[in-house]
Amino acid sequence: MTSSYFDQLNEATQTDVIWEKGVYLDRRKEGYHNVLLFQLDDFYTEIFYHTHFNVIIKISSFSDTDLLAPYLVKITLHSLFEN
Repeated sequence: MTSSYFDQLNEATQTDVIWEKGVYLDRRKEGYHNVLLFQLDDFYTEIFYHTHFNVIIKISSFSDTDLLAPYLVKITLHSLFEN
């Protein structure tokens, strides 16, 4: 599946595809939203959902790895250098 094909699907189908075929990678908070990151084939998807109402706000897809920056800042390498 390509990112452009995924973007043409309706939200319910996108959600089904993510749950069935996506690989969960991480979660982050953005204001009142939780953002779940998944990998699908050669692109990534984010599901934004409202933390209080527990509803999906939007689903986005991308292949530009620069957009992974909000997740990468959480990774620490400190434990690799401990003796």
